[in-house]
Amino acid sequence: MSGTKMALFHARNEHISKPLFQIFPLKGKVNVPGMNGMDVEVETFIVLLAPEKLSPQGLEVLSYISSLLIESEETIRLFESRDTKRNDTICQFKN
Repeated sequence: MSGTKMALFHARNEHISKPLFQIFPLKGKVNVPGMNGMDVEVETFIVLLAPEKLSPQGLEVLSYISSLLIESEETIRLFESRDTKRNDTICQFKN
């Protein structure tokens, strides 16, 4: 079992009306399938949703957020933090 504490779920779909980025800290750990097919323990879900048709600028912002999640140890620690004052955030972007 990996030491992973957060999972990122992202999707673009015609039924999504505007972009959404939200952090869901869980009360406990759950096992979810990882990209390698192995289960990982997760304590935080991060959801990144976008409309199928989104402006290039909107896609650039979402891509930047996604890259922060995988490229920055500091950002990973922030999102894995159980400090609700730091993580009580919902970001919504305009097209």
